[in-house]
Amino acid sequence: LSFLSRLTKLDLSGNRLSGAIPLRFASFFPNLVHIDLSNNEFGGCADMTFSPGMLYANFSHNKFTCVSFKRYNAAYETQRVVDISHNLIHQDASEIFRNIPPNLEEMILSDNNIQGKFPDPFPSFNNIRHFNVANNSITGPLPDFSRATPWIREIDLSNQRQSQNKGLTGEISPNLSRLQDLRVLNLSFNSLTSFPS
Repeated sequence: LSFLSRLTKLDLSGNRLSGAIPLRFASFFPNLVHIDLSNNEFGGCADMTFSPGMLYANFSHNKFTCVSFKRYNAAYETQRVVDISHNLIHQDASEIFRNIPPNLEEMILSDNNIQGKFPDPFPSFNNIRHFNVANNSITGPLPDFSRATPWIREIDLSNQRQSQNKGLTGEISPNLSRLQDLRVLNLSFNSLTSFPS
């Protein structure tokens, strides 16, 4: 694949590709900014920042069991869109969100098996607009989105309540009123107990 070193966009979606992504895969595509591996059967751990100038990465509808964001990779600063929904990710939420690229605009982690609590304090994502972590098993209080994501437009944390898991608990913070750009807020099917007056 080294003859494709000038490639900037790669779409392999909707095939039957399986197994782990080879460690040398990134070295074949140093100029890649857009990759779509969705609707395959890839497994193992998904490195979402594997190419230096990556902007868009769609690894949804596969069989990945973990996700990582490597701070030392140049893409950690450039990445804008990450979709790793509909996988088999079984990780602690605080582990995942501790190293999220700071300039993300859209993050979709829905329909996995992410557990535990969000990190406190929640990392600041000043550029994020869409945040979807629905259909997981996250517990504990809501993050302070008014401090961490001031320009967010859509938050979907629905359906965290799974079997013995209560999902998100506590109050819905009145600080949400500070999110002037917020258009969609879905907190359904959790165990939140109070609404701001």
